[in-house]
Amino acid sequence: MTSGFLASVHQVFNNEALRAFFTKARVPLGAAGAAALLAWLGIRRDLYWIGLGISVVGALIQSWCFANLYKKKELACRGPYALVRNPMYLGRYLAFFGALLLTGNVWLLAGVTVFYGFYMVNRVKRRRRCWRRSSAPTTSAIAPGCAGSSRGSAPTRGIGSSAFVGISSS
Repeated sequence: MTSGFLASVHQVFNNEALRAFFTKARVPLGAAGAAALLAWLGIRRDLYWIGLGISVVGALIQSWCFANLYKKKELACRGPYALVRNPMYLGRYLAFFGALLLTGNVWLLAGVTVFYGFYMVNRVKRRRRCWRRSSAPTTSAIAPGCAGSSRGSAPTRGIGSSAFVGISSS
């Protein structure tokens, strides 16, 4: 039963129509949802600086990631991408977690963490499928300096697809 339930959850996260809708509507829905949630649950002043600090760390990680992406030019292997495969996802999670920490609601934090886990597992799988369909060689062969690679340290230039950016295979 558990595997059937998980398969259903993964199916929802990979539904093309839902993904297309949420991609287009994510900013207004996210802003409205955040405002409604904070108005309903309130902000705990004792958690303000801690939540703000965690969100700022997440935003800084994301900025560091953006500064090291050169879409359609090279596989991202510098900065945080030299340390882990998908650092932008960690930055995004920390930014959300810090903002939601302001509510002080442990159940909300746990629920969002589980939701984000499902979201990211499915997103990484979709990006890997896209990367593999591009007929590209393995990450260690084209970019020996990337996280998860087994070779040297110099990144490879000249890759012509944004599907490669931030993606590495196991």
